[in-house]
This record gives sequence, C-alpha cells and structure tokens, in this order.
Amino acid sequence: MSDQPIILNATAYWANLTTKNITSGKFQIDYGNLSDAAVEKIKSVGIVVKNDPIKKPDQGNFITSKSLNEMRYYDTAGENITGVLVGNGSKVKVVGKPYDWTSPTGGKGRSFSTAKLIVTDLVEYEGDSVDTSDINLDEAL
Repeated sequence: MSDQPIILNATAYWANLTTKNITSGKFQIDYGNLSDAAVEKIKSVGIVVKNDPIKKPDQGNFITSKSLNEMRYYDTAGENITGVLVGNGSKVKVVGKPYDWTSPTGGKGRSFSTAKLIVTDLVEYEGDSVDTSDINLDEAL
C-alpha cells in the first residue's frame, strides 16, 4: 500500500479544527461527497470509506480525519484563516496521507491524516444561536 500524498476535493462536515470534538476528544473533520475516483484511491491504500444514508444523508461517501493537534486551514491564496469556523457544506481541497494506528486496547487500523486543508468555498459556522433580543424573561415557564 502506498503512503504517497492524496489530494481530494470534498465537502466539509462537522469540522472541529480548533476545538476538540467532545466525543472523540480530538480535532477532526469529515470529508464528504467524495468522487468515485477519490473513493477508489482511498480504498486502494487501505482506508475505510463510510456512507451513512440514515444519519448523514448529505455526506455521501466520506472519511474522517482526526488529530491530536489543531488543524490549520487556508484560503485559496494560501493565507491562514483565523477567527472564522468552517461550517457544514464548505468546499475544500485537502492534501493528506494514510497512517497506521494501534489503540491502547489493541485495535488497529489505517486512517487519513490531513497535511493541508484549503477552503475554496466557505460556509461559515455561526452556531445554533437564537436571537434573544425580543424575549421577555417574565414569560418564563
């Protein structure tokens, strides 16, 4: 199996690039809507490609990249993006490599490590905020 860099066009989902995901405790991102050629290449290096039409119907074929370190992301001019969070549906180009891992419990696998993440069409994540400016607190139940 090759450990050469892989370059993907993808759609970003569930990007926890600067804060850790509460479930995994790692920085991570899902790369979704992968082309057939991308899926073939990823599978050829031993990485499992997921597809969950029930829980993640918009993602199509996808992989998850996790890291112990924050993941930097860049615009198309090569400038580091800061102060803006990558939201679901953002279009990205990613350079990554496969790596082998072994868990403390003896599990083994092969995953995709993000080397460079370029955001080509940003959908800014703004959270699940609610406009509370017109709320009357006296109406609390």
